[in-house]
Formats: sequence, C-alpha cells, structure tokens
Amino acid sequence: WLGRAAQPAFYPMGNTLRDREGKVVGSRQWQDFSVHTLNVKVSIHTLTEGATLFYTTDGSDPAPFEGDRAPQGSSTKLYRKKVGLEFCENGYRDFVVKSVAVAPGVMPSRVGVSSVYRVQGQVDRVTFSEVRSEDMVMLSMTCATPGSRIFYEENGDFPTRFSKVYTEPIRVHTRIVMAVATAAGQTDSPAAMFELLDQVAAPVCTAEGQIVPASQTRGSTAGGQQVYLDEITVYAVTASQGRAGVKIFFTRDGTQPTAKSTRYTGPIVVRDAGTHNFTFVAHGDMMADSEVVDASFVIQNRVAPPVCTPASGIYRETVTLELTCGTEGAAIYYTMDGSDPQPGRGATAEYRSPIALDRREDASFRRGGPLESYDRGGGRPIQACPRAMACKDDMVDSLIGEARYSILEVVATPSSSPPGGLFCEYVVADMECGTPGAEVWYSLDDSVAPTRGGEGSHRYAEPIRIDEVGWTPIRLKAFRNGMWESEEFTVRYGVEAQAMAWGVGDNGRLGTGGESAHPRPSRG
Repeated sequence: WLGRAAQPAFYPMGNTLRDREGKVVGSRQWQDFSVHTLNVKVSIHTLTEGATLFYTTDGSDPAPFEGDRAPQGSSTKLYRKKVGLEFCENGYRDFVVKSVAVAPGVMPSRVGVSSVYRVQGQVDRVTFSEVRSEDMVMLSMTCATPGSRIFYEENGDFPTRFSKVYTEPIRVHTRIVMAVATAAGQTDSPAAMFELLDQVAAPVCTAEGQIVPASQTRGSTAGGQQVYLDEITVYAVTASQGRAGVKIFFTRDGTQPTAKSTRYTGPIVVRDAGTHNFTFVAHGDMMADSEVVDASFVIQNRVAPPVCTPASGIYRETVTLELTCGTEGAAIYYTMDGSDPQPGRGATAEYRSPIALDRREDASFRRGGPLESYDRGGGRPIQACPRAMACKDDMVDSLIGEARYSILEVVATPSSSPPGGLFCEYVVADMECGTPGAEVWYSLDDSVAPTRGGEGSHRYAEPIRIDEVGWTPIRLKAFRNGMWESEEFTVRYGVEAQAMAWGVGDNGRLGTGGESAHPRPSRG
C-alpha cells in the first residue's frame, strides 16, 4: 500500500486583516477571506520532503506534468517562488489558489485549496485644474474612479475621512491643498498635492505683414478674419520674459502645447497660403504655466494681373481687345470708361470673349456697347482706356491691368480734277479732300511717297499748273491732326506741245488715255 504526499498549505491564511503598510493587525473569525491592497504574495508548503508542487490560480485543479513546461493550453504552473496575485483596476478581485504535491514512491496529494484572497484595486489619484483671474484662483478636483469621494485639507495636512468633502470648485486661500479619494471596496487613493505657484504671464501673439482690405478678398477661407498678402512674420512675447526658466512653446495643429512641443526662439515666417493656427503657452521654473493663447492668421496670394492685348498704341478705326490672366481659373472683370473695375457694380462687366472696339460700327456706341461712353463726332480720336482686374476664391484680387488705345478715324482719300489724261499745252490740277480741316500733301515723283512735311512732298495750297511736255505723276495723301492719314491717290497728267489735227476737247483735253495710249505726247 502506497501512502500519499502531504496536502499543501498556504500562507497567508484567510481572515487576516492588514493595515495600510500591509502588516497583519488581527483577524475576523466570521470572514472567510483576507483583504489585500493591489497585490499579495502567497507561499505554498507541504510536509513531504522532496515533493514538487504544482498550482493554479484560475479555480481549476492543477494537473502535474513532467519537465519544466506545462502542456500547451494548461493553466497549471510549477511552484518555484511565492505566487503573486495582483489587481490594479477599480474595484476588487477574489483569487483562490489550488495546489497538489507530487513525490517519488507515494501517491500525489489531495488538492489543497487556499482561502479567498481579496485583492482590492486602488482609487485613482485626485487631479487638479485651476482657473485664474486677476484676484482669485478657483481649484477643481476630479477622480476617475466611479463613485469615489474626495476629501481635502487646505493647511497641508494629510486628508482623512474626517476632512472636508469636495463638492464644487473651491477658492484657494493657502499655498498647499492635499486631497485623497475613497471608494467602497477599494483602497484609498495616494494623496495628491496642489501647490499654488505664481503664474507665468500669458504670451501675446502678433503678426506683421501686408494687410489686405476685405473688399479685395474672395471665398470662405478668411471667414471674416484679417487677411495678409503672401507672407507674415509671427511674434510671441510674455511679460514674464527674463524670469528664471521662462520659455514659450507652441503647436500648429490645434493640440495643447507642452514643454516637449516646439520652443519659440524667434520670429516665425510663414509664406504658405491658407489659415495658420498657433497655440502658445509659457512655462517657468517653480511657476504655474500661463494661460493657453490661440491665434489664427489667414494668408492669401494675389491673382496675376490681367494682360491687355494688343499693347497700348494708336490704331486705325478698330482694335480687338483680348484679356488674359496667368492665374488658372481666375475670372476677369473690366471697364471701358477708365474707372476701376468692381465685380457686380457700375459699368463693370465680366470678360468672356475678345471685344471689338470699332468706331465704324454704330452698335459699338449704343447702350451696352463697348464704346458707349465715348463720342466719335467731328473726327475726334477715341481715347479708349480698358481697365481689368482678375479674382478667384481664396485669393487676393489682382492689381489692375490697363491699356490706352487711340482709335482714329481715317481721313477721306483726296481727289484731283480734272481726271488724269492727255492735255494740250498745259493743265491746271485742283485737289480736294472730303474731310474738313484736312491737309493735302503731294509729290510729283513716282519714287517719292507723299508725307506730311517730308522731303519731296508739298502741301497743296492752290491749283497746280502743269505745262511741261510729257507725263507728270501726282501722288496725293491727306492728313489731319487726330485722324489716321488717308489712303494714297495717284493721278497722271500728260501735256502735248500743240493740238493734234483732230482738235482739242474740253479743258484742252486731247484724250482720256494714259501713257500706254499716248506713249509720245509731244510732236514738237
């Protein structure tokens, strides 16, 4: 007959009661469990020498195994040192340890079952938050453990369950406040201490840059905020600057800055378009952090100015205006009367296609026509001044682009009478132009084009007598200030020394043909 190994025993035993430091201070005979804070270490013993102990903590019976490792899926463990039972959450947890002893030459022991070990979690530590004003500090206390109560002392003493109960924010009158939180079935929280420190002055954040008038911005980016053009320089300063360890930290993603955030060391230059958010806080040695300061700045780029094509200049009767902008997607608005374009106002129109400025067309001067504000009467030049601006959402309106066009009426083509032809002995040529006030200039050389005051050109003042035998060319052109020069008119007069046998016609005309018909007018 084989005996059994001695049944394992456990320590600590049940119904023990411990103080805050974990020392056994007594027992309760009616209580079948022991209470512990956060953890307890359980030792297992057997009277059988050389026995190996196996144990579980999940309530299952231990299953002995050979070797150092338990089979996969088994909760049985080999006992080598005290068994640690831990619980760090809110509330408590009951543990039961089971063990069996195995020794050579005897049967395994019966399963030993410990008493219940009740491991209590600890109430979360009290946290403080302060709100400062010019003449007071209001202190709030919170504990994350549900159902907890907070006790506090304002004189620096350790709080007990007989201390003041926190129910609402308190006005701080002393430099140190101590607090502890309690909850049923849990260990009291560690004591928390609030120390009233001088507060670092809140940073003041400013920006330098070119401010854009609200009338020159479009879209929703600004949202009523001040808009800066192209770039800004951001500055931050605190009135506590110079005191021990005072530093400013900031974030740009909306999160609360800490001492691990980016430190402000000097002006920050920002050039990217969009909304830029800054959050600043100042820290100091042995001082309370400053209030958190938020600042937001909007940067917009300017739309490229429109370009007028063709360039400014003097044009004959008509010019076709085209407007382009180097900013993709921008809308172009223009005026033709020289006023500044303002979308949706006055004479401003949106550019959609090339604009014909033609002084010959009545439609150009009618209401809504591109030249309605101009007068073409009396041959006066039209001094058109198109002005254009471009705009786009979330950008600053462009600068104004403009052009100046002098659109001139053409002087009527001059004429000469009598018409060209072959004449006897001489001919008197009279020149005229249908444009009042125009000057007629002419040359008597095929190789010289008539110009105003040019070499070889003559201003017509009175009829011209041509009595030189042969053919004489006359090239005519008319000019008037403020008008485009006329088309050139050429006439040729041939003179015969004496009448031909068949007689002389009107005005001494011998024939109507030109040089090809009368190659040798003189018969001397």
